Amino acid sequence: MASVFEIGKFGAQVISVPAEKKRDKASSPPLPPKPVLIVSPTVAGVYPVAVFLHGFMLQNQYYTQILKHIASHGFIVVAPQLYTFISTQSTEDVEYAVSVANWLPDGLQPQLPDGVEHDLTKLTLAGHSRGGHAAFAVALGLAKTPLKVKFSTLIGVDPVAGKSKSSQTPPKILTYEPSSFNLDIPVLVLGTGLGDEKPNMLMCKCAPKGVNHEEFYYECKPPCYHVVLKDYGHLDMLDDDAPKIARYVCKNGKNSKDDMRRSTAGLIVAFLEAYVEDEKDDLEAILEDPQLAPAVLDPVRRHIERERERGGEGSAMASVFEIGKFSVEVIVVTAKEKGDEAASSLPPKPVLILSPTNAGVYPVAVFLHGFLLQNRYYTQLLKHVASHGFIVVAPQLYTCILANSTEDVESAAAVANWLPDGLRPLLPRGVEPDLTKLALAGHSRGGHAAFAVALGLAKTPLEVKFSTLIGVDPVAGTSKSSQTPPKILTYEPSSFDLDIPVLVLGTGLGDEKKNILFPACAPKGVNHEEFYYECKPPCYHIVMKEYGHLDMLDDNAPKIIAKCPCKNGKNCRDIMRRTTGGLAVAFLKAYFEGEDGYLQAILEDPQQAPTVLDPVSRREAKNEMDSL
Repeated sequence: MASVFEIGKFGAQVISVPAEKKRDKASSPPLPPKPVLIVSPTVAGVYPVAVFLHGFMLQNQYYTQILKHIASHGFIVVAPQLYTFISTQSTEDVEYAVSVANWLPDGLQPQLPDGVEHDLTKLTLAGHSRGGHAAFAVALGLAKTPLKVKFSTLIGVDPVAGKSKSSQTPPKILTYEPSSFNLDIPVLVLGTGLGDEKPNMLMCKCAPKGVNHEEFYYECKPPCYHVVLKDYGHLDMLDDDAPKIARYVCKNGKNSKDDMRRSTAGLIVAFLEAYVEDEKDDLEAILEDPQLAPAVLDPVRRHIERERERGGEGSAMASVFEIGKFSVEVIVVTAKEKGDEAASSLPPKPVLILSPTNAGVYPVAVFLHGFLLQNRYYTQLLKHVASHGFIVVAPQLYTCILANSTEDVESAAAVANWLPDGLRPLLPRGVEPDLTKLALAGHSRGGHAAFAVALGLAKTPLEVKFSTLIGVDPVAGTSKSSQTPPKILTYEPSSFDLDIPVLVLGTGLGDEKKNILFPACAPKGVNHEEFYYECKPPCYHIVMKEYGHLDMLDDNAPKIIAKCPCKNGKNCRDIMRRTTGGLAVAFLKAYFEGEDGYLQAILEDPQQAPTVLDPVSRREAKNEMDSL
């Protein structure tokens, strides 16, 4: 998956083409209206095309290394030199970019290596700095010159729309309203962590807040992506032999510039593969594990339009089992490093945040992953929950296989205590967390940790109050005699000292062995049955009869993790995720929003769920059980 960050399999040729002179209108083949740098694969074939617009006061040739990287993965890149004078008006950038784009159908093919052909049905527009602004302006149709080609994707590389909100570069494109760009194509916005910092007292910020990548992403409609190269500056992707003055006008990172170029180019390649070639594996892998990149990526966000609901005109109660009405953004946040006081707002552990993008106030759920698992393996499940109007925070409690289970509990408490001060700044604009409605949930060993935290067994005092608890096939050890510390099971009914509603979800195959090599993943005596037995009312117990302990993980979770150690169901895993997500949503709606119709309907008619629920039990009053 990291191959996009390396040079690709195609040799790349750099071709310089001069501009057509005003007095020579009949050149054959037709020359471009502006000088262009073409970087093309040399192997015969048909390739998508990307137009790349340079930044303010820069030359197209300064980007040669990054453009060669892109071309080596099977893309033809055309980089016009929009102007040579500092005083050139930014509106002229837009007109020149359109005139070059209109030249492509007749003029590009004769300039390419033998056997290489362009595919202008797969045409991308990209730009850096002021060139990023120009690219967006062209895509928004703000050029006076009519476009004769159609762009199918758009990329902004640390785009800048002026000096400040009150001094935007014409044509003005920023409205400071969410999703206001009238674009119907996928967009990738790359930013730099140091772009909005001054290099010294004499220079201004090269990419100031209010007119930089953050605002561009905020105004994009889905599908759109926002990735920030945290440790680098606005010009750090330029070639090593670019004039040194480029290193003085903007704040620079201290790490390898080659890592910056490889990361920038690799992200562009992964995005183009996903939306031009329909090969999304590389992009998905990077979004789920940003550490694949040579540079630190933080934050990593995506805004994907919700999937079409599959429920049709069926029961209104079944809607919790379908994707909800809110678009969801996935935000990857790194952990605070010891001794780094400047990063005081970062969480004590890496977290995955899944948030509605619509402005509003939403309840929050903390979700703890299972044994040997990554928080990102639950992305599809957690997106389902978030799409119904909940903010989900999923910490990565540990990465070491030998991590002690008591550390899970302490780490979970530490992340919970971080929420009041740390969560809000990381959420999409206009989204507010309501920590008076705070749920704690966990799967497998994470379910045990969630119960331990709720029972007050963490040494770290809790500074927040959880108001609901969910265990997703929780496991408290390998047997009654070998409980995971801290021990919480007493084998006495209603012995958990909890005064909050609890939902315990179980799996029908969790207590069965996969084969003779592996023990049961959720053995009797320490699994969901005992957790429910020890809960006080109100509590609920629902078992997904035909599924196994790991069947709610993402489809792209490693097979050695998701398939090998635990017995799996034979039915579609999407059904398992929809059921698990829907039951969690129904429970949270009942106790956070007073909408208990969904939960009651499922309890009374379990067949509304996509899979078999058996048994379905509830205790709503002390010593009363209603097993349906």
